[in-house]
Amino acid sequence: MSVIRTSPVDLLRTPRRYDDLVALATAEHAVKVYGSAAEYGFEAMSAGFEGGTVVESGPAQIGLSWSPEAVVVAPRGSDEPGDWIGNLASVVRWGWLPYLPKGCRAGLGFRSQARRAAPLVLGRLRQLLARRPAASVILTGHSLGAAVVPLLVAYLHHHGIDIRVAYMHEPPRPGNLALATWYDRAFTAGSTPTYTVVNVVGGEADLVTRVPLKRHGARHLGRCVIHSQGHKLHGWGAWARHREANPVGYIAAWRVITRTAAAIRAHLGGRLLETLRGNVQAE
Repeated sequence: MSVIRTSPVDLLRTPRRYDDLVALATAEHAVKVYGSAAEYGFEAMSAGFEGGTVVESGPAQIGLSWSPEAVVVAPRGSDEPGDWIGNLASVVRWGWLPYLPKGCRAGLGFRSQARRAAPLVLGRLRQLLARRPAASVILTGHSLGAAVVPLLVAYLHHHGIDIRVAYMHEPPRPGNLALATWYDRAFTAGSTPTYTVVNVVGGEADLVTRVPLKRHGARHLGRCVIHSQGHKLHGWGAWARHREANPVGYIAAWRVITRTAAAIRAHLGGRLLETLRGNVQAE
């Protein structure tokens, strides 16, 4: 079944507020990049792009699709053991990148992926934009790929390429409070509106979005939008109030097992697309 159903033009709606269609369009690319380069390219062209492919640098894989209007960059998320090792490394260790201000730290696994991906993405973007000077650049990712997105935004800005909008679908917390504060000031409220999209299944938010832990200093960044059974909640405070007013209510003996299972299901790309397509159809 086709994953990419939206067109390049669908990505160009206003970036200054959360948009259901742009969220769906970016999620389609973030999910489809888990497939092969040929599959991704075929679907991108079927949706109206001139071309598409998946490029690699070591363990980092990045989807690229292009048209005269838009270029989409989609770092791949976690689907292999090495990716999950990177995620786990980010839970307990932090690292700095030379294009980040002093004190800003990213999860070590996310930093490693970004260091691999960034020079490759920069080179390919320069080639694509030289032939398409009017094209806007959109960044998107799912899971581990989403955590890499803000690091790529900062890197590309450092090298003179600004991003129109960035959508992070179901990301782990990318870095520390200093990184989140600096990024939101420089990009979310500045040159690159950035959105963190979280899916909820059975009253449980995506498990991956809860790590690394806040008590270890990790923070989300961007404007957060949580989708919960038809409710669209803007910000973690709104989600906390909704959760308090709508307790999960599982039988105590099954509570831990069922809640964990629901949180894992919420992370699946297919579940995310189902939620976002439902929102677009309801408009």
